[in-house]
Amino acid sequence: MYHTMISQAAIVLIVMGHGVHALFFFPVSPSSRKTRSDDDLNTAAFYQLVNKVDSLQAQLQATQTRVTDLQSKLQDENRHVVAFSAEMSTEDAIHASAGSIIPFDKVIVNTGTGYDPATSFFTAPFDGAYMFFVYADISTDYRALHYYKSGKRVAACDNDGGMRRITCGLTLSLTTADTVSLRHYLSEGSIGAGEASAFSGFRIH
Repeated sequence: MYHTMISQAAIVLIVMGHGVHALFFFPVSPSSRKTRSDDDLNTAAFYQLVNKVDSLQAQLQATQTRVTDLQSKLQDENRHVVAFSAEMSTEDAIHASAGSIIPFDKVIVNTGTGYDPATSFFTAPFDGAYMFFVYADISTDYRALHYYKSGKRVAACDNDGGMRRITCGLTLSLTTADTVSLRHYLSEGSIGAGEASAFSGFRIH
């Protein structure tokens, strides 16, 4: 083996067998090594910041997507909000025969436009579960009010014991275009008008 060194190990020649190999050594001063070390640290810190920014941007994009989805869902739910409340336009008591529809013809609230004051029918604009309420001042000889769903009686609200007020709630599962109304039942009688009686309802979900 033959070694040749020039200056401070600038070039080393190594002869091994039939081949010649050259190894190059470039002396580096302490100050140069420190500068290179600082550059390496700065480069590493820079890439860490880049990765952090990329991560934050990805998180922000995911959050924006979730917000957009929630806004869309909220708008969709708002489009399906249904609620109504109606009273009688007259201040005089209503006298009606058995089976007649109670005329709640003064609309107070009609979100979703499901209630028709001309017919006193509520028509479901969407499928869902609905809650209905009625309260009414009635004559002592009056027996009951009945809920009708699409022309069929589904529930009765009685005034047992001669009480002059009926308060009755009912939950129904409706499909689009199902109707709900209130009717007199059994004997003739009178029902308080104006704010004394009201019919209301809303879509639960």
